[in-house]
Amino acid sequence: RAMRGGSDFSRHSWAIAIDLNPEKNTLQMNYAQSQFSKPEYAKMHEIFERNGFINLGKTKNYDTMHFEIKE
Repeated sequence: RAMRGGSDFSRHSWAIAIDLNPEKNTLQMNYAQSQFSKPEYAKMHEIFERNGFINLGKTKNYDTMHFEIKE
């Protein structure tokens, strides 16, 4: 599928990105407001990062649900 608002393929279409719990980690929400900014999610972030993923919430301060493989 195309990326939202674009014509390039989504990272999701290549199975290199996933969205987790979009109800509590929305596209427009900044990282500090997100569920995943809470201390109890630090270990989850550590596991993702150790396996080559980034979280857009942490790196770009939006789309906090989105985890993708680093380029």
